[in-house]
Amino acid sequence: MERRHFELTRFIFEAARMLKLSNVCASTATTLYHRFFATQSVEDYDAHLVAASCVYLASKIDEAPRKVRDIVNVSYRCLHKRDSELDVSDLYWKLRDSLVTCEFIVPR
Repeated sequence: MERRHFELTRFIFEAARMLKLSNVCASTATTLYHRFFATQSVEDYDAHLVAASCVYLASKIDEAPRKVRDIVNVSYRCLHKRDSELDVSDLYWKLRDSLVTCEFIVPR
């Protein structure tokens, strides 16, 4: 379990670096991630989706907002390093909608 959280923390910091966010913002995202999973089960939520939503929320909190499109593309690139870029397709819209929905779940 701890190894999984470590891997997702690295995912958060890698996404933040690619989005040119500060280390403070990445740390805020990590804190949001750990607070969420302190009360929720990892089996109930897609951890990468939650982590990407935490990056999005942290960018807003630290007043360095990024577009949802950029968060989706960077998260996809972090997870699928060997694949081609994510096209605007059904997959993109599903990921985008999931991220926005998860954004409202994380702060609860």
